[in-house]
Amino acid sequence: MLLSIAILIFLFVFITINALIRSSLSELSPAFLDAYEAIKPERAKYLISLRSTKAATVRMTLLITDAFLLLGIGSLIFVITSKTSIPFLSEISSLFFALMFVVLLKTIGSAIGERSAEKLTGFTFYIVKFSSALLFPITLLLVRFAEILNPPPSGSEQREEFDALVDTAREEGTLDDGEYRIFKSIMNFSEIRVADIMTPRSVVFSCTSDKTVAEVAMMPELLMYSRFPVWEGDSIDGVIGYALTKDVLRAALDGRRSRTLDKLVREVYYIPDNASLEKTLEQFLQRRQHLFVVVDEYGGIEGLITMEDVLETMLGTEIVDEADRVVDLRALAKSRRDKRVSEYQSHGQYHKQEQESEDTNVEE
Repeated sequence: MLLSIAILIFLFVFITINALIRSSLSELSPAFLDAYEAIKPERAKYLISLRSTKAATVRMTLLITDAFLLLGIGSLIFVITSKTSIPFLSEISSLFFALMFVVLLKTIGSAIGERSAEKLTGFTFYIVKFSSALLFPITLLLVRFAEILNPPPSGSEQREEFDALVDTAREEGTLDDGEYRIFKSIMNFSEIRVADIMTPRSVVFSCTSDKTVAEVAMMPELLMYSRFPVWEGDSIDGVIGYALTKDVLRAALDGRRSRTLDKLVREVYYIPDNASLEKTLEQFLQRRQHLFVVVDEYGGIEGLITMEDVLETMLGTEIVDEADRVVDLRALAKSRRDKRVSEYQSHGQYHKQEQESEDTNVEE
């Protein structure tokens, strides 16, 4: 009898501790754990993993512990009440009062955990590690079984949830229009390809390598760009590098006006037109470059992409300064194409009418 009561008290204490641990883990902030890592790196890394990679495991461990404790409390209540002769102390009423007491203890434990989470960090670490090691086989089995019944959300589902969350935040006024635009742009960032935002080759300002500094310095387009590709041969497909506008102007001011561009060329890097902007940004940062030449699958030059293009896409807006005469070069390229097509069609229609007129004269 006394042993059963002692075990029951122990179970009550442990269920309070379990509630305390659950509450304490949820209250430990990432900022505190980062600071705690400098003092106790092993503990901090373990606790950080409990909030990320091992979150499902620790939840299952605490749930199993609660289940065992409640089962033990219920069993001991029946054992104790069956050995007593108190008339009003039936098994049902005893179990009811015990469960009410459990609710009270869990509330107290949760309150202590919320108020003293940081002070109890070491205690939380040891209790969770002990419980996880003790219940590891059962926990692992139940976690795997739960994943089979309810698979974790896929990447697309998580994106949809985040998308809906951003929309809700905007509707509630938590996000303003600028923040909303940036969030939306970043969410689609990895899906956008280089070909979608590059400057087409038809509107790229470039120069041949045999042009002199004096010739290039007189070009009005020079002041619109900080750098431009330099090529050899018959077309821009023979790109050999790029030149900086400031290098050209400095050479002109220093009296080196007869120097050709091939003496000012810097190495240029190439990127495929189907590369994602995420990978492109990584390459820009890794190589510390601001301009890449875009190539197609056959190695032909498709156009250019700059760091500014990538940042504009990320921010969802155009970055325009006083030197930008044309904001959207892609739109300019399309308008030029439409103009050429229109001229070609008009020219073709003129020749068609002229041929019909000649045929009519021949028949007459």
